[in-house]
Amino acid sequence: MSDTIYSNTAHDGMLGRTVGAIQSLGRRFVDYRRFRQTVNELSVLNDRELRDLGLDRCSLTSVAREAVYQGR
Repeated sequence: MSDTIYSNTAHDGMLGRTVGAIQSLGRRFVDYRRFRQTVNELSVLNDRELRDLGLDRCSLTSVAREAVYQGR
């Protein structure tokens, strides 16, 4: 019988990093979809409706980015 002890530490670390990367990618995809949906919804408003909200057309992407990512 051998006295060798097998360690899965390296394997577990790689698996954990892979799972973390996939989760991060999923969160980024969901955030991007929310960003695009926000831009699209604001884009259908006419200029008067945007002014009523205190927005103008050129600021839509920055407003959507701030709403979705909130300083991340």
